[in-house]
Amino acid sequence: MGPLPTQNVLSKPAQSQKNALTKLSPSLYYPLYYATTLLPRLLTSTTLFLTFRLALLSYHLLWHSYYASTILLIQTYYASYYLALHSYYVSCFLALHSYYASCYLALQSYHASAVVAKRLCVAGKFGGKIAWKRSEHLRNKLWFEFVVFALGGGNGMLLLVFWPGWLVIGPVVWVVYG
Repeated sequence: MGPLPTQNVLSKPAQSQKNALTKLSPSLYYPLYYATTLLPRLLTSTTLFLTFRLALLSYHLLWHSYYASTILLIQTYYASYYLALHSYYVSCFLALHSYYASCYLALQSYHASAVVAKRLCVAGKFGGKIAWKRSEHLRNKLWFEFVVFALGGGNGMLLLVFWPGWLVIGPVVWVVYG
């Protein structure tokens, strides 16, 4: 703040103004003096021009910040769209290649199981031949016992079991008692 007005400054106002100001108390004198002398200086064209320029500058800054935020928003939207699209492509790529890998693994396991099955079949045939040869003595004994039973005392029983007449008698008994 500038220096307080002195008696020399007080002598500049007009006579009627000086008389009115001198009648006031000193606590009201200085604020009224500043209001009557400094207010017209503050309302000069330069001050109004600077105030207008400041308002215009703040208006332009506001609009430019709006445009900047709009541009950032649009760039954010495109960046998120770009990321979403690329994540979709990557997920499709991974799904397709995992499908191909699973098909390849299934085919390899099919071939491996076919090789194992062929080898088991060969081993089974070989084992069957060995078992057939080793059980020949037992089979000969069983065949001998069957022939002795059929030709010996068990002939009547075999005729009873294997008689073809049972094909006629069996259904008749079934109908009568069924």
